[in-house]
Amino acid sequence: MDSVSNEVRLVQDVYDLRELEKKIAASDFDAESDGESEVVDVDVMRAYVDGLLAYVDGDKLKPYKVVANTVNGPAGPVINALEKKLPFDIVKVNNVFDRSFPYGVPDSADAAMRAATAEAVRQQEADMGVLWDLDLGRCCLFAEDGNCIEGECNERGMLIWLLVLELLARSEGKLLSELFPQKQFTWPMIAQMLAAARN
Repeated sequence: MDSVSNEVRLVQDVYDLRELEKKIAASDFDAESDGESEVVDVDVMRAYVDGLLAYVDGDKLKPYKVVANTVNGPAGPVINALEKKLPFDIVKVNNVFDRSFPYGVPDSADAAMRAATAEAVRQQEADMGVLWDLDLGRCCLFAEDGNCIEGECNERGMLIWLLVLELLARSEGKLLSELFPQKQFTWPMIAQMLAAARN
């Protein structure tokens, strides 16, 4: 799972996480001198979803039809949580989290997983499709015609598709295949296109 600062920079690019890891490893986490400790429940999913949505202009989003192939991986629960806060019609493929990974470990470069996602996009007549890796750091996008749009997510796979859908909403009726005719994307390209569209 990625941590992203308000400036859309990875937290690990800003802070020395190895130093933090050493501090944590050196601590024994014993209770304070009074001998008492406390367990605190934290809803990390809500914080994660809210963090993702903080980077998207929700007022600009449109009710696109999106195929989300989570391949029974951890993207499934995230999609379920996001779905409640987004206007999209999300068609879920292999969405139930299953540690046995009956269709294989989620891999956005896997040919069979790509083919299944592309076919679902065409069958559903969706505006876009998405396929994630196991750690959500990478994704593969699919245009409305089922063609794969490959790219480098820079560990932002769960954020990329949301930004692309905002970009699509701001593109005055263009299709995803028209936004990315070269069938490729990079994180800097999407950031630059979205910055221009927001001005």
